[in-house]
Amino acid sequence: MSTRLRFALVGLANTGVDVGLFALLHEPLGTVCANAVSTSAGVLLGLLGHGRVTFRDATLTPRRALRFLLVNAVALWLAQPLAISVLTRAGVGVVPAKLLAVGVGVVLTWTAYRTWVWGEAAGRATDVRPSVPRP
Repeated sequence: MSTRLRFALVGLANTGVDVGLFALLHEPLGTVCANAVSTSAGVLLGLLGHGRVTFRDATLTPRRALRFLLVNAVALWLAQPLAISVLTRAGVGVVPAKLLAVGVGVVLTWTAYRTWVWGEAAGRATDVRPSVPRP
C-alpha cells in the first residue's frame, strides 16, 4: 500500500471522527468550541495513526509531537474556523463548509507532515521497490 493511500486512510478515519463530533456538538457548543473539540480528537488520532501507519514510524519524540501540533494548530485551529465562518456567511451549510475546510487542511498537512514532521521517516516509508537484478 502506498504512503499516499495510507495517509488517505488515516485521514479518512480522522475526518470521520472530526466531522461526526462537529456535527453533534455544533448546536450545543457553537462553531468555534465544536471545532476545537472535534479537531482535537482527530489530531490525537492523526498523531498516532500517521506516525505508525502512514510513515511506518512508531517513534514519537517530543520534537515530532510539537511539530505535529504546530502544523495542526495552523491548519485546523486557525484556517478551518476561518474558512467555515467565511463559507457559512456566503450561504454554504455548516457541515458542507466544514468538509470544504477539511480539504484545504489535507493539502497543508500532507506537505508539512512529509517534509517537516516525519521528514526522515517519510523517506524510509517511500513506495520505491528495489529492482531485481536480471540474470
